[in-house]
Amino acid sequence: MAEKVDKEDSAEAGVAPAVTDAVTQANLKTLAEAPAMAMGTVCQSLSHSSAMLFENAVNAQQQNAITAQAATTQCVMTLLGDGGPVQNPTRGKK
Repeated sequence: MAEKVDKEDSAEAGVAPAVTDAVTQANLKTLAEAPAMAMGTVCQSLSHSSAMLFENAVNAQQQNAITAQAATTQCVMTLLGDGGPVQNPTRGKK
């Protein structure tokens, strides 16, 4: 991973040992947090997908209920003879 920098090498290069240590620690912190961030992203994606699944299921149930109600209304209108799509051909003839 990170190479250990001697105090003499960093002094010759003009960089204080505290600076190189801080940079090294920041880089290692970023590397250490990467798996946790990736798992967090996966969990958020899974949660969003599940929410969309349930939203679509509720919408489908609502549409089926509307269709069933419309079909029931149409059947009642046909049975009562109030202008349903299928008219009784013998109605009104004597």
